[in-house]
Amino acid sequence: MGIHKNTNKYIISCEEIYINICQYAYSGGNGKVDIKCGYIPSDKELFVEFIDSGIEFDPTNTEHKKVNLPLNKREPGGLGIFMCKKLSDSVKYKRIGNKNILRIINFV
Repeated sequence: MGIHKNTNKYIISCEEIYINICQYAYSGGNGKVDIKCGYIPSDKELFVEFIDSGIEFDPTNTEHKKVNLPLNKREPGGLGIFMCKKLSDSVKYKRIGNKNILRIINFV
């Protein structure tokens, strides 16, 4: 089994989510991020799950700012989440207790 054709998409999506957690979840302080990867054969679902106990934030409910504008006319933020949603088959969020749980799903 070789490298899946969408490997770069997975890597970009994961990197964007991880960076967002590092920059925003803990208000500039230190925090922990657990990352779980898995495959569900019956659903042909490859997933990466990010779990943090930072500030509650549901990226599935974010509006996409004007991503077609030139960089110098856009407000910062939102592009990484936009890219993750576009590059993934599904992005799911839930909050359990004090944990943000974000799952990026791609079907293979």
